[in-house]
Amino acid sequence: MPINANLMQNAKIAAAHIVDKAGYWLAEWRIKISQWLESLDLTPVKMIEMGSYLGVGFFVGFLFKKYFRMFLIFSILLVGALWALAEFDLVIINWSNAQTIAHVTPQDTINSVISSYAQWIRQNVLIVVSGLIGFVVGHKVG
Repeated sequence: MPINANLMQNAKIAAAHIVDKAGYWLAEWRIKISQWLESLDLTPVKMIEMGSYLGVGFFVGFLFKKYFRMFLIFSILLVGALWALAEFDLVIINWSNAQTIAHVTPQDTINSVISSYAQWIRQNVLIVVSGLIGFVVGHKVG
């Protein structure tokens, strides 16, 4: 009987040691994750915004996969109809307003437009990544 009691005592000590080690590692991971989240400056508002972009990205990716062909055909037809109506002077396109809406000036080059969009992406990288992840998941599901 003393061997069994000693074995049980050693098993209890080993289990307590494993639980202590697991608690230590979990605490370390919690601290590291919280420091990482603080470095990302994740506030509840930003997390809601990221979730919204994730949902919108999913919705757009899903619809893109399902209805891409129809969207492409209607877009080509719309551009062709607008071009034909503009050629016959039935519709006048105010290009200065279109440039204002697109935040493009006549002096902008392709490089300056790309660099301004790249700067916006750098400033909003978490939102862009969450939207992209949502789009990819929605595209895979659709």
